[in-house]
Amino acid sequence: MSEKKFFMNGVLKETVNGPVLTGNKCPNCNKVFFPKADFCPQCFEENLEERELSRKGSLFAYTITRIRVANFEPPYPLGLIFLPDDQISIMSPLIIGENEKLKAGTEMETVVAPLWTEEDGTVIYGYKFKKCEVCD
Repeated sequence: MSEKKFFMNGVLKETVNGPVLTGNKCPNCNKVFFPKADFCPQCFEENLEERELSRKGSLFAYTITRIRVANFEPPYPLGLIFLPDDQISIMSPLIIGENEKLKAGTEMETVVAPLWTEEDGTVIYGYKFKKCEVCD
């Protein structure tokens, strides 16, 4: 079995506890960034610390996108997920059932999933969020 090809290096790690997004945090003002920032725009600190982000968050809002954007074939769900432990929101593709309706506040978790397939058949993976099966 070949190794998964990810859309961007350094954004996602697969761990024994499941996939985690990686961002960074300013040691001065504690602001968290995703994707990683080169410096903190709030206090201009340049030495940011890598941080594994929370795997779970809550859905703020979502939409079904019906226009092709980059390699994403429409229709596809796209949501804004708030990670309370990190105090950030992340825009992400979602995994939802065909007739499933989600509500604001639904608990969501990070998963690794195919994003698209290249013309040569290479499957490109990345992160998505889906409704938590077991949330604690």
